[in-house]
Amino acid sequence: MKRKTLVVVAAGVAAIAALLFFVRPGRLLPTPYRPDPALEATLNSVLDDYRRIIVLMDGAESLDDATRARYANLGRILFWRKTSALEDARRKLSPGNNDGIRQLIQFLSSNPALHDADKLAFLDLVEELASSASRRHPLTDPLKGLLDNLQSIQLAYREEVTRIFSQFATRGAAARREKWSAYVADLRTRISRDKIVAELGDALPEEPPEGLRGAGGSTEVFGNDFTPKTVALTFDDGPHPKYTELILALLRKYGIRACFFELGTNLGTVENGEAKLSRNAEIAKKVLEAGHVIANHSFSHPVLSKLPELQRESEIDRTTLLLEKVAGRKPELFRAPYGARNQAILKEITADGLRSIMWNIDSLDWADPIPESIAMRVLHELNEKHRGIILFHDIHKQSVLALSPVIEELLRQEYTFLSFDKGQFVTTAKPPEPQRSIPAQPAGTETAAAPAPDAKPSFYRESWAVIIGINDYENWPKLRYAVNDANGIEEVLTTKFGFKHENVRKMLNGEATRQRIMQVLGDELSDGKKVQREDRVFFFFAGHGATRTLEDGRQIGFIVPVDASQSNYYSTAISMNSLREASDLIPAKHIYSVMDSCYSGLALTRGSGSFSRDRSYLEEVTRRAARQILTAGGADQEVADDGPNGHSVFTWALLQGLDGRADLDGNGFITASELGAYVSPVVSSFAKQTPAVGNLVGSEGGEFVFELQPQLLTSRSRQLDDKAMQLTGQLDALQQQIAARQAELLKLQQSIQAETARLAQVKQGEPAAAAPRAKPSSVKAYDLDRQGQQFYREKKYPEALQKFQAAVELKPGDPVLLNNLGFIYYVMGQYDDALNYLQKTLAVDPRRKEAHENIADTYMKLGRHAEAKEHYQQFLALAPGTSRSEEVRRILQSMN
Repeated sequence: MKRKTLVVVAAGVAAIAALLFFVRPGRLLPTPYRPDPALEATLNSVLDDYRRIIVLMDGAESLDDATRARYANLGRILFWRKTSALEDARRKLSPGNNDGIRQLIQFLSSNPALHDADKLAFLDLVEELASSASRRHPLTDPLKGLLDNLQSIQLAYREEVTRIFSQFATRGAAARREKWSAYVADLRTRISRDKIVAELGDALPEEPPEGLRGAGGSTEVFGNDFTPKTVALTFDDGPHPKYTELILALLRKYGIRACFFELGTNLGTVENGEAKLSRNAEIAKKVLEAGHVIANHSFSHPVLSKLPELQRESEIDRTTLLLEKVAGRKPELFRAPYGARNQAILKEITADGLRSIMWNIDSLDWADPIPESIAMRVLHELNEKHRGIILFHDIHKQSVLALSPVIEELLRQEYTFLSFDKGQFVTTAKPPEPQRSIPAQPAGTETAAAPAPDAKPSFYRESWAVIIGINDYENWPKLRYAVNDANGIEEVLTTKFGFKHENVRKMLNGEATRQRIMQVLGDELSDGKKVQREDRVFFFFAGHGATRTLEDGRQIGFIVPVDASQSNYYSTAISMNSLREASDLIPAKHIYSVMDSCYSGLALTRGSGSFSRDRSYLEEVTRRAARQILTAGGADQEVADDGPNGHSVFTWALLQGLDGRADLDGNGFITASELGAYVSPVVSSFAKQTPAVGNLVGSEGGEFVFELQPQLLTSRSRQLDDKAMQLTGQLDALQQQIAARQAELLKLQQSIQAETARLAQVKQGEPAAAAPRAKPSSVKAYDLDRQGQQFYREKKYPEALQKFQAAVELKPGDPVLLNNLGFIYYVMGQYDDALNYLQKTLAVDPRRKEAHENIADTYMKLGRHAEAKEHYQQFLALAPGTSRSEEVRRILQSMN
């Protein structure tokens, strides 16, 4: 049985013809519908204002302050008009309006005048419609097809600017945006800034008096007078039923508190002076419960300075009543919509006990659909101003996606985040410092002696894993080895790399439903109280994969859960877009996805690869965020489900790499880049598939790292089966190929190190990066030990003996190395030598249960049953629940 890719083309399956990306320009959806002229006008209104905003604000950073402020104010008015039109479209597309949904799909798929970037104006609307449609809804597949197409479009533009975050010590430099520039250039042939201003100039708010233009003072705060490298985060126009909570999750991830300026219309109504809260007000309560501030942003977002006094007072007072009902106390802060205020407005809010909070760092997230460029805009402004109040909005998805890169970079630059408390901005409790704990012992060795003084500290606070293996599909062909693969990965993570069993979420066969997988990723692992910033998450999937090719050549990859339909898997499988979104909300700094299936449409970016003997370099790449992926094959390849040791070829190679073979520079660490560089040529040599390696959009140049720990050999240690034994010779030959690949990547890594050292010298008083140090004797000893264990698995005992002897010579007091040398003597029948080294093991660590087990077996071979009995009893006392325990109990019973 093969794990096959399913690539669906338009001519192949008539049932899919209704999907967006198979609807060619001019072709109507199969089911007839009656267009609604009002809906068409609304959609065109959204599109027109979206384009005007892009033309106004693109490149605005090059304008003088006054002109930029004028364009920004006009852009905000256009944005609010666009937002209102989108809300009108939502009402027109209420559940049951199938004709309206067909019209939306047709509007976005069959209009030759629309650019790809134009369609991003409707991304949030389509996502909302797709998520609310039931699985049985006749338009569910077309909607999800539309959503994936729009997400794919956004991803293409995100890739243009994301590489800036893969560079070391970035300071928010501008990124090249060829595709986006071409789009804007075309828009400017249709409409100019001057024309937009001429059309809408009357809507502009009056310029605030000179004294209110950022000077600050007792009545207003802009952030210009903050101390250097301090910032406050603020969010306008919420609460939003979806995005506000996502932002709360991200703020919880970093331990930051913020101010949320909320609209009364989003909280409820006020009739005859009585406030009535809507369901949406529950989100405002969650904002408060999370330790943030909620504040007044008017009731309906008008230009207050253009309103009559009574109407202006009503806008402010109604929202104050609603906020008071939410919080149980009056709000303290106010922000005028569009920043449009005058002395009369400030006098009114001051009389109401409010204080005006403005901003000096504008993300322009309302004007830019690309998260990475939003983030870079903020960083660029802070590179000039070094302090201030940052304005975001909690009503856009792009704001959610932009927030994490901004916070990560500011933390890297050692900024302090402020929050408002007791009438002033104060320092937010700092996020927990990276914890450097001693590496976890393999499962079952909790009583082991403390590590030697030169033991390496861990790069992670906690390690989490999601492991999925599906053989028994409900609707897809069954597989043979996927469950074995999942079990093998769980074993290596928990026994070799310190993953705690309680932190592993394993789903096999019927457990691996779409709902359960997304619950684990989207709910459990996004919980900032559980998974924290200094953690890592390993995601492994063994099962069917699918790829769908869009009309423009882009591809969308899927993983197929156990309950997915084969005929309409678009709505029942899990797209890589969905997995990417889930990973954006997981607080862990490193996420590594390994897919034993075939995929495309992953938007991989090249990684430089981390191959370095210098620990300072490893500390740098483990500090930076990483979103890395390794897949078993490409979209047009079948992935073999049969291989050695009851695993697929890919997982077998993966396990070989994790056993130590992928430690290409021999420093005791395996980076994700090293693992990919090892696995790819191995798999390609044994199967007709080429694993794909790379980073996902959102990765910031970091590396997921596995820290190799010495393993103790016992009679329970596994050896290779006959099929695997036949492959070891070929595997050894491949090491030369891999070494060549390593040399190539080392050159790339050295150039990055040189740049890192240069940037380090720029910082006053900070020395350049240290030169690579020689490998310590302990690392060399563990290298030899791993080589010896590989020889043991291959049943090459004399070669294993030589490696273990050399390891003990380098580190004669290590109980693991002593045990393994004693065990190999036992396997070779040299029982006196075995006894000698096993006794030395117990002299160093009397509670080493594996040594008690091995020495008891040795005494049994020598016929010294009384001494064997004593050590078997010690073994049971230390490890009563291992796989060997029952056998040992039977041995003791027979002795009695």
